Amino acid sequence: MDERLIPLGESDFETVRHDQFYYVDKSMFIREVLRESGKVLLIPRPRRFGKTLNLSMLRYYFERSEASRQGLFTDLAIWQQDEQIRQLQGTMPVIFVSFKDAKGATWDDVYKEVTAQISREYIRHEPFLASMTFYRKEKQEYEAISNQEATVSQMKNSLLYLSQWLQRAYGNKRVLL
Repeated sequence: MDERLIPLGESDFETVRHDQFYYVDKSMFIREVLRESGKVLLIPRPRRFGKTLNLSMLRYYFERSEASRQGLFTDLAIWQQDEQIRQLQGTMPVIFVSFKDAKGATWDDVYKEVTAQISREYIRHEPFLASMTFYRKEKQEYEAISNQEATVSQMKNSLLYLSQWLQRAYGNKRVLL
């Protein structure tokens, strides 16, 4: 008898794969994303339809990291595709922000949650940006956003800033999820 559990409420792809939850292979979605020619891809789905899990899968597929994440994909359909698709695994900086937990009774409560989420993403990328030379104003903006002390204007531009800095640091395309 199979002892695996259904990942109810679990939206982290790595956790689902490592903890051996039941997983319906949706990895061919990666190929669909790669075949889209636009710079922006809108993926509308109903509530509880796996949007965050799919975005998490994209993150783990594309994201550069110190540890290889190939093992998450080797037994999935996407790994059976052509070599070009496999070579993209782990090659790009990824900005991953999910608003699924940004809840609150007031706009200020939600704004604080969004600010905290973006701050965590800045901190997550800090080791990769450490070797990059920031201009004085950029360093001030980075620190303000990381420390959740940013102005509304800085927060409005926070994902643009991080995207530009990652492109400068890595010299290649980046993915914003």
